[in-house]
Amino acid sequence: MEPAAFDNLPVIEQQRAAHSYKLNVAWNQFFADCRVVLVVILTAWLLSILMRPRWRTA
Repeated sequence: MEPAAFDNLPVIEQQRAAHSYKLNVAWNQFFADCRVVLVVILTAWLLSILMRPRWRTA
């Protein structure tokens, strides 16, 4: 008699695909959050440069 180890293979593949999709969504959200943080930091840095008092040339 053959072992029944691979009888539920489609279920395992579906679970793996669902897990992969959830992981992909999680990473996409993480990278989106990182982009937002990076834009905020760069904007603050640029504003700090633009608002810096100019040196007097007179």
